[in-house]
Amino acid sequence: MDMDLSFLTIPATIFMLLISLTILFILFASLAYKRKNPEGKLIKLPRFSVIIPAHNEEKVIRDIIEDFLKQTYPYFEIIVVCHNCLDKTYEIASSIQDERLKVIELRTSQSGKALALNEALKNASGDIIVQMDADNRVNTNFLQKVLPYFADPNVQAIQVRLGTKNPNFNLLTKCQQIEYDLFGMPFWEGRAALGLSCTIGGTGVVIRRQILQEVNGWENELIEDFDLYCKLSQRGIKVIYAPDVECWDEKPPYWSALITQRARWLKGHIKIMRKRSSQRFHPLDIVYLLSPLFYLPWYLCALITALYFPLKSLGINLTFFFPPVELWLFSLVAMYLFFIYRALRQGNWRDIFYLPIFFIFSFHWLIAFLRSFTIKSWAETKTVHGYFQNKEGKAG
Repeated sequence: MDMDLSFLTIPATIFMLLISLTILFILFASLAYKRKNPEGKLIKLPRFSVIIPAHNEEKVIRDIIEDFLKQTYPYFEIIVVCHNCLDKTYEIASSIQDERLKVIELRTSQSGKALALNEALKNASGDIIVQMDADNRVNTNFLQKVLPYFADPNVQAIQVRLGTKNPNFNLLTKCQQIEYDLFGMPFWEGRAALGLSCTIGGTGVVIRRQILQEVNGWENELIEDFDLYCKLSQRGIKVIYAPDVECWDEKPPYWSALITQRARWLKGHIKIMRKRSSQRFHPLDIVYLLSPLFYLPWYLCALITALYFPLKSLGINLTFFFPPVELWLFSLVAMYLFFIYRALRQGNWRDIFYLPIFFIFSFHWLIAFLRSFTIKSWAETKTVHGYFQNKEGKAG
């Protein structure tokens, strides 16, 4: 008995190659990226509202508050929303006495980061909202470096560069640092070089309060940041990448936490893809919107290949199209040559030695995709922070 499954493997292969080649195109476009100095002159110095949603963040909340209280730019407020906390987050944040700090305890029957963000937005008085996470760290000139971008009235939102706070905690956090430095940041730079809006990274997002109010803030999704990006995109609002402004966040140091976190990202992404499917996007954004579905054809082709010999022994001969291995090797080699060049260009040549391990690390996305089918709520997947401490006993 012969069975031709090319009707499945041909479209699956085309889809996988479309995603892979699009990513390669954006990464290599980043080589042409040149940062533009912000233009414009401020008539009036704006007031910033730094909003920090916090759910059980007792180990890290003090650090980020103190980082902002030390800012060289004077006109700001900090709003910490302690949402459904079962630890001492509220007590620790409230113990810091400063008129620029407002700490709110929020109790709701639902969970979700967006609920805390919207509560903070309701209480914000600043012209510009700075969205941060409780585990972040920033330099004392963070707000001062943000300021020039908003001298241009046409700039509505920026995404700052994200760094890794704990890259040397273990090999897993090192791989995540490499992922951000050699893949994530070039992805943003490539989009900028192509004239596209920067996607939103969930923290380090700075946006005019009026714009947030016009789009009714955040919607309570598993990944509310991507949903906000979609809403801004539909209004023609471009997010500017600001690589000279940086914040650092803590990466999950253990496999269980990492897989759970990324499973939430994938499930949230797919949900928003379905939610926003009727809206119009730039072609490259459509590919990005569809990117989590990469794993479905991958598993399909892998399953068909795995069944080839067992079914043949039963008298069932499978025939199917699959592209020559040279095509896949070209994509893989091109991407890793880019990674090597990027590491050398950034002066991080030691990262090159981690690339073989990083290749193995990248397959965790397949496990996360399967795990995503079990995700039920934001609360069960919330990333725990504060696994490590510095010499002063503070997380960071």
